[in-house]
Amino acid sequence: MLVTGIGSELFAGNTKIALFAVSTIAYIGILYIVIDLMVSLNRSVSDGTQHIVALAMAWIILILWSFYPFIWVFGSQGMMAIGLQAETVAYMILDVLTKVGFASLLLWYLYLQILENTSEVKK
Repeated sequence: MLVTGIGSELFAGNTKIALFAVSTIAYIGILYIVIDLMVSLNRSVSDGTQHIVALAMAWIILILWSFYPFIWVFGSQGMMAIGLQAETVAYMILDVLTKVGFASLLLWYLYLQILENTSEVKK
């Protein structure tokens, strides 16, 4: 997904569109895996903070990552409907929300697991 996405930035014409399409199809595959994970989480564990944090991480991937292709299509590499400055700001905001948000939730999830494991050891 990432390699073809980078390729879609470097090439022009039909190659650019084909690489973007391959990257988008790969992304849809990732979305399928994330949705499957969310369904599995809902079936296996229905309560607890860890469950909520895991679902929040999945929703970040599901929703926020979906904006990247739209910015590409409407930005300077696609239809040029938005200016380069607006495109850059949009990518920056998405990068902060997705990366920092996901990493924060992941650290919180790991912290909760450590707390759970240490409380089981004390028993």
